[in-house]
Amino acid sequence: MKKYLVLLATSGIIFPVFVMAEPFPDFPMAFWGTVTINLQPAPAGTLIRAYVSDVVMGQVVTQESGVYGYTGPTKQKLIVGSSSGTIVFSFQNPSLYGGMETKGTVSQTHSPFVSGETINKNLAFAFTEATTLSGGSGGGGGGGGGGSSPSQTSLSTLGALSSKGDANNDGKINVLDFNSLMVNWGKISVEATSDFNNDGRVDIFDFNILMINWSK
Repeated sequence: MKKYLVLLATSGIIFPVFVMAEPFPDFPMAFWGTVTINLQPAPAGTLIRAYVSDVVMGQVVTQESGVYGYTGPTKQKLIVGSSSGTIVFSFQNPSLYGGMETKGTVSQTHSPFVSGETINKNLAFAFTEATTLSGGSGGGGGGGGGGSSPSQTSLSTLGALSSKGDANNDGKINVLDFNSLMVNWGKISVEATSDFNNDGRVDIFDFNILMINWSK
């Protein structure tokens, strides 16, 4: 939280007043490139997720075989929210590994997070029948309740969300919708106009939906 010094004039006397202001959120990172699974192009419809400490920070579904993101500035990319740890990638496809999500036998990672940076990263997953993604920390211990992870948009519904992103309902996805997203960033409310995936909060997943549909 930042403090700003404001001079308040009352009856000819100037008083210094500190005003609290919400910091502007870090811009996310963006990844694009090819994706293979056991040396073969990942099928279209493969879900690629980015984790930091078992928390989902971004996800995308491949639109064509072997590619999860594109170099064009308005083309689909894997958008990853601000974090301070190593980014670990996973994949999930109904026709592979019993439809379960996995990080594979060779970790696909990136570090560190750099706000606003766009990275060309080709993902090369490999898996065996014994490698699955942990479902998060166990239930042991009576420690204090930590914050919940960002909601994970399911593979079946992510495609349907691709038609959203029009915050002001003018039939276009442009800078006005981006402005609405920034104004509502971080809000937890079912009434937020930029909650494109209707999960009750405005966060990185809504930014991802906006970028997928940019200029449409």
